[in-house]
Amino acid sequence: MSTIERLVSSESFDAMVVSICFWVILYVVVKLITVHAGVGNLLKNGDKRIAKLRKAVMHMRMLCTSRGAKKNLAKSVKVLDDVIKYEKKATRVLTMYLFDDRNDFDVAQARNLVKSIPDACREALVKLADKQTDDLGERFDKMLEDLKTARELLKKADMLDKKKELLRM
Repeated sequence: MSTIERLVSSESFDAMVVSICFWVILYVVVKLITVHAGVGNLLKNGDKRIAKLRKAVMHMRMLCTSRGAKKNLAKSVKVLDDVIKYEKKATRVLTMYLFDDRNDFDVAQARNLVKSIPDACREALVKLADKQTDDLGERFDKMLEDLKTARELLKKADMLDKKKELLRM
């Protein structure tokens, strides 16, 4: 029996392999949980989640302003659920950031802009159900402009954080 065969067949080698596998699996699970929670660069994750919210609002706009908008009302309600889900995710990340840095008014303003989106979407759906579609396009333009402003505020805050970090070094 060669040295490698004796090493592989020993009990301590088996214990080492099991230990390594355990730590690798634990690392992957913790990494998945932290990525799902948005931990890391919170402003970058917030920007990504606002981008997803913007896509959902654009999809809702397409459904509400199309010709068969009354037929698409059920689809619009499903998209509203997505808008609410993405708003909650983005707000959660921004709140986590504000927990550490309460004096960052740009992020607080961005969070308030993001929080207002589901209510505006609900109002647009109510107007659509009441057949008052004259200003739906303007409402969605304002929502998209608010999301754009929120993303710009997050990018500005991220740049300031990076400058502060460089000055500390």
